[in-house]
Amino acid sequence: MKGILDKYLELRKTKKGREIIKLIIYLAFIFIFILLVLITGAYKKERIIYSKESESVESKIEVTYQDKQKKLYEGKYNFVYNISGAITIKYNGTYDNGTINGFKEDSTGIIKYKISDGNVYSIKMDNEEPYNNLYDGLDTSLFDLKALFDNLNTKSATINEEDNKRSYDYKDVNGYDITVEFDDNYINNIIIKNDSLEYNFTFTY
Repeated sequence: MKGILDKYLELRKTKKGREIIKLIIYLAFIFIFILLVLITGAYKKERIIYSKESESVESKIEVTYQDKQKKLYEGKYNFVYNISGAITIKYNGTYDNGTINGFKEDSTGIIKYKISDGNVYSIKMDNEEPYNNLYDGLDTSLFDLKALFDNLNTKSATINEEDNKRSYDYKDVNGYDITVEFDDNYINNIIIKNDSLEYNFTFTY
């Protein structure tokens, strides 16, 4: 250490020595700067790689068939129910975690209705009145989607797959053939048929 200090003091005595000292300081500064840039770049690269890996892991999380069913009971979406055959009726509206606001359209006209806490009301001029004929002539059990899937989950099904859309086909479930169509995240359609009626339930999220 003493030898380095003596050398430094000796260099300071001459103009050329002082220039050498300046050059050494300059080169040391450049070296430290380059080193910091390399360290910072490596840190950023590591962060980017980690981020991409995290995103990749998240994208591979599977939404199960049961998860998709649960979105019909607890989610929020628009629906259209078309019933055709011996009876022609159309229902459309919104579902929000158990509360339904919709319209029923048949040969007699259009009725605005609401279902809240299991109670059904017709709405006229913003007045709510109990309404008992919402599903008149239809199998009311089919509109209880949780009960429907609780039953289907005990049955076997044929699996059909095309692109990212798939369907489960159930045969002769209490007298109905039922097809459930879904994509990677949602159930999109439920088609229920017997000899006299076809129920086509469509959901958009």
